Amino acid sequence: MLGDVHNPNFGRGAAERMRNSIAERLPQADSDTRIVLETVTRELSLDRHDDAGISSGVRAALLAFETRGAEAAHEL
Repeated sequence: MLGDVHNPNFGRGAAERMRNSIAERLPQADSDTRIVLETVTRELSLDRHDDAGISSGVRAALLAFETRGAEAAHEL
């Protein structure tokens, strides 16, 4: 999702830090927590392209925020 915004570096560092933090916690996680952490890791992937559900809405809002401002993003 972060790879789809107009500026390809937007949020890249934060996503990388989150993926690293999750990777550190994954070995100690119970099975339920592991599922959640693996899902979040996939969502943080820069090459993820999913046009269904929440991801596409957030993607559209990020693009609107970058190109037209907060009010345009909020209207979505």
